[in-house]
Amino acid sequence: MIAPASSALERILAALAECLTPESAERISRFQIDSETRARIDKLATNANEGTISDTERAEYLDYVEAMDLIGIFQTKARELLVRRTGP
Repeated sequence: MIAPASSALERILAALAECLTPESAERISRFQIDSETRARIDKLATNANEGTISDTERAEYLDYVEAMDLIGIFQTKARELLVRRTGP
């Protein structure tokens, strides 16, 4: 689940999204994490859920979660831009 964006983050990402071309906005909207990274995140999530995650792994996992949240928010901005520029 994507965390709600702060108003500052919202403003920054909205301005950044305005720099996108339709092609780059489309590519960002379709971006997916590679399978190796996805497997690592899944392993860390399993360890967290089982209570066997180390402090180092927890920090790594939180970094991934934050990155995925940011990417998700930016993907939403890219999709909104595409809709505005091309229509629904």
